[in-house]
Amino acid sequence: MCNVNFLSKHPYSLRLAAYSFYVCSLCIIHSIQLNIASAP
Repeated sequence: MCNVNFLSKHPYSLRLAAYSFYVCSLCIIHSIQLNIASAP
């Protein structure tokens, strides 16, 4: 989802960019939570 080329192809769609950024943030937060949970 975090694809700069994809966003640059759709500069007119701020809503799409915001949604992509939101999904990226969720993925990053989720991966951080998994790393913390799996840490000894």
